[in-house]
Amino acid sequence: MEKKQLMLRIPYSLWEELNKMAEDEFRSLNAQIEYMLTKAVRNKKTKAHVVAEELMDALSYGDASDDEPRAEQGRRSRASI
Repeated sequence: MEKKQLMLRIPYSLWEELNKMAEDEFRSLNAQIEYMLTKAVRNKKTKAHVVAEELMDALSYGDASDDEPRAEQGRRSRASI
């Protein structure tokens, strides 16, 4: 995987805290920052997916037919995402 270089200017106090976290987890400072950024992006994507599912459920709730349970309709709409 190709990696890009990034010059990052941060306050000294933040640098100290990140360095301590990296030492505690036996990582380099660079690896720690990359780990934390990757985790933050994954969490954001996961939250966006959950919101999309909830929106699809809410939209399909209004279109529910009387003979099909609403829970089943929600499962079908999530499967199509």
